[in-house]
Amino acid sequence: MYLDYSGTPLAAVGNIVVVTINYRVGALGFLDTGDGASPGNFGLLDQVEALKWINQNIEAFGGDSSRITIFGESAGGASVDLLVISKQSRDLFQQAITESGTALCPWAYTELAEAIKVDMAFNLGNAVGCNTMDTQELVECLKQVDAEELEKIVATNFIRMGPTIDGVFLDDSPLRLTDRGDFKHCPMILGFNKDEGSILHLVDNPDLLYADEAPFVDKALFDRYVTTSLLITNGASPKIVEDAVKQQYVPWEYADDEDLDYFEYFNPIYGDEAFSCPTVKTARAHAMMTSEPLFLYLMTIAPTVSVYGDHGKGPKWLGAAHAEELQYVFGYPFIPEMLTVHGIMSDEEKEVSVKFMKFWTNFAKSGDPSRPDASSSPGEGEWAWPNFTIPELNYKELSFEMKVDRGLKADECNFWNEFEPELQSFVASMDQSELEWREEFSGWQDDLEEWRMSFSDYQNEPTCET
Repeated sequence: MYLDYSGTPLAAVGNIVVVTINYRVGALGFLDTGDGASPGNFGLLDQVEALKWINQNIEAFGGDSSRITIFGESAGGASVDLLVISKQSRDLFQQAITESGTALCPWAYTELAEAIKVDMAFNLGNAVGCNTMDTQELVECLKQVDAEELEKIVATNFIRMGPTIDGVFLDDSPLRLTDRGDFKHCPMILGFNKDEGSILHLVDNPDLLYADEAPFVDKALFDRYVTTSLLITNGASPKIVEDAVKQQYVPWEYADDEDLDYFEYFNPIYGDEAFSCPTVKTARAHAMMTSEPLFLYLMTIAPTVSVYGDHGKGPKWLGAAHAEELQYVFGYPFIPEMLTVHGIMSDEEKEVSVKFMKFWTNFAKSGDPSRPDASSSPGEGEWAWPNFTIPELNYKELSFEMKVDRGLKADECNFWNEFEPELQSFVASMDQSELEWREEFSGWQDDLEEWRMSFSDYQNEPTCET
């Protein structure tokens, strides 16, 4: 087991049993041929089988099969939410924690036409020499390919495989199931980190991994990143949508400055679209549909040593980035081997790691992160963590101060959860010729503005007197 996910500190701090599982990913876990040859979702069904085993065996390890809490981060967080949604798994646990990922994240589930999924399967086959148009033959051929080689081909050819509607694990899309409240009604913790979007810079430029300073993002790079972000999450980037995103996030009081660094203005764009606002949408759906306790958090600590680093060296500019909470949740400073592999945390971070672990294990035992057991009163001061309800919208800031606030990213998430989808739908319904005309008109307006500025400069130039 990777040291990163050792459950020893969590078990020691909370007096609980921690179980970590493996499951198939990529093509091995999600190949969908559109028929019985490979119906997909094997990775999620692996998780269901793991939960069945835990239910049947956990008491032999001192656990309680009537009090199982599932938790995960990023793809793990999306998996947790999918387990909350699926009818195959709802009876196998009692509580759930999602960190920086839910089933509504655009990278977690993409609704593709059946023909597209089948084409992806055959494209994978062609890439590894399985040249057949019969799905059963394709699957048998793929089974003969080395697993690591298969996943390398998936990555290099950008073949994206994920959860699908198979009629077994999922009988409808996560969005439609969530919207109508067709999910397990149970206590949940949901949350994300303040600087989720900074990870895209590392994906775009791996050389930044050991940089001390954040990359400078000029206007041209900012524009490219906006396009890239929308392409990653939506598969399309209409100019009218890009303009709406910029209208929401650009600091227009500084936009005339040609030397403006857009680094801090781009990060929340990708972070909000890909992580934060899908989490808020999920939280709101549960708050509206259930009476079960619900707890929302924002992690704001920029760690001394990043989880993306190595032996104490790593990016110093990521902030409270994607996955950075893991070192506190899993108690890295209390795993001796991690002192060399990861690096040394500050004393303040060690203290906050204990608090993170207590919040998580309190929730596992009582259904409330502020209470160590069901008979305790709700926590006060830094231990206070009120329910997320509508219209109160309370959330916990997981920081050195451990404050409570309300309305987490309310403006931004109204944009991404309400306005942007409506705009995307409007663009999709537009006639192609109308769309081209609008984009040409927008370009003409930009050209006209440049002409006006040039003409103004010309008028202000000194004139020669005769």
